[in-house]
Amino acid sequence: MNAEKIAMLLGATVGADRDQAQSAEKELDSMQKILGFPGLILQIVMNKSVDPAVRQSGAIYLKNFCQHFWMEREVVGPDGDSLSNFAIHETDKQVDYNHVRYRYNVLQI
Repeated sequence: MNAEKIAMLLGATVGADRDQAQSAEKELDSMQKILGFPGLILQIVMNKSVDPAVRQSGAIYLKNFCQHFWMEREVVGPDGDSLSNFAIHETDKQVDYNHVRYRYNVLQI
């Protein structure tokens, strides 16, 4: 997993080819549990040399990712069975929080 590959996948999610976009979304979703994943997306979003469409896609993906997985909660499937729980690792939460706080306080973005 590296930033270039994730940026390429984020770019594919906003492309005209829906099959390619869905495939890219599935591949991104498969990386969600890897330690450091949200930090890489945040790096892409904050990198001004990256295509604005890719940065925007990354920002939306990261927002949705954090919204769904910041806290562990019970997930119930359509058949009423409890599904496996997943929450963002505390290390990733701290890295993301510190990075955003630094950008806001020091750089005033």
